[in-house]
Amino acid sequence: MIDFDDLVSAIQEDLSPRQMALRFKISEELAGELKDHFYKYGISSVMGGD
Repeated sequence: MIDFDDLVSAIQEDLSPRQMALRFKISEELAGELKDHFYKYGISSVMGGD
């Protein structure tokens, strides 16, 4: 699970998907999808929530 504030900080730092993947211990593909989702839908969007 990725902390929301940590994710926003990583995006603010303009980390690459590779750097985000290393920081959060996730795949590079997922990191890229999270970053793209954030830029497309904004801060209030939930991805994958049940």
